[in-house]
Amino acid sequence: MTYAVISQPMRGIEPDRVRTARQTAEAELTAAGYDILPDAYDTTFQYTDEPDETITNPALWHMGKALMRLSHAEVIYMCPGWSKARGCRIEHSAAIEFGLTILGYEE
Repeated sequence: MTYAVISQPMRGIEPDRVRTARQTAEAELTAAGYDILPDAYDTTFQYTDEPDETITNPALWHMGKALMRLSHAEVIYMCPGWSKARGCRIEHSAAIEFGLTILGYEE
């Protein structure tokens, strides 16, 4: 099995647009034969795991979780708008540095 993750911007984007972009990415990855790793979000795009009170930078904590998830994948799919989202840019850089296949949208 070849595992993939989806990287997409969400902050400030309507949930329906986020959902549509995700569905497009999932369809393309599935059609290409990839298994998609679970997200860190539930169906309402809320985190399924939250840091405890000792964490002083929750955004960085979530980024660490995203990179851990990326460590299980061979492929990352970049959704439209990724180059404007800090977390997506970090995931993209990590994918380049660690030799993952990058699919999706060039920006």
